[in-house]
Amino acid sequence: MPILDEEPKWILKSKAFIGVFIMLITVIVGDSNFVDVPILSNFLTGLVQDGAFSLGALLSIFGTAVRTHQIVLWPSKAE
Repeated sequence: MPILDEEPKWILKSKAFIGVFIMLITVIVGDSNFVDVPILSNFLTGLVQDGAFSLGALLSIFGTAVRTHQIVLWPSKAE
């Protein structure tokens, strides 16, 4: 585990949080039919969902591995 700096980081600047957010969006959106051709629609939907979920998972793992700041929900007013 890396040694964390003293200054906390806002949660929306965190790669790990953004990755988890991308993963949640793909689960919530689910099946959205953007194209009417069934075989193409199924392929594109699966590609987008699986790709976005995998990208979000990798980003959250990478963000957690290289973190240098503690994450806070709200930024401090002193800055």
